[in-house]
Amino acid sequence: MDSNEFKQRFLPCTQKMYASALRLTGNPQEAEDLVQDTFLKLWLKRDSLPQVDSDEAFSLITLRNLFVDTVRRRHLEDSQKEASMLNIGEPENVTEGIDERDNVDRAKRIISRLPEKQRLLITLRDVEGLSFSEIKNLTGLSEINMRVLLSRARKTVRAKMHYRQE
Repeated sequence: MDSNEFKQRFLPCTQKMYASALRLTGNPQEAEDLVQDTFLKLWLKRDSLPQVDSDEAFSLITLRNLFVDTVRRRHLEDSQKEASMLNIGEPENVTEGIDERDNVDRAKRIISRLPEKQRLLITLRDVEGLSFSEIKNLTGLSEINMRVLLSRARKTVRAKMHYRQE
């Protein structure tokens, strides 16, 4: 695809891309950056872009996916910084420390075996600490649906932790 064809296909989508980016980020500068990053990604992949029915829809989906990737990366970096900054004291009893590590490992295994949506929600909400509105922007799920799935996930984890099942 040459530059003229690219411009004809994707430049008309700019306004809708910016509006969507502004809704996602809540910040005009970040929205502009997100639109530019989307155009860059589309341009770099221009020769391998699939034939789509709607260039506008494809560009909006690409923008949303870039936003989700950015938010996940930011939260991962932040959580790694926070974890490294935590100053957790040594347990009074070596056995308590071992039990605590075992519980954490068991909880991770239980969470990894949850259904995909439940695993995603419990990770975003309880591990990464995202708000329901942030999760809604990332997943597109309604708040009621999120709360039901999150409740089921927590109930499963509690039950399996209580009975020491994995």
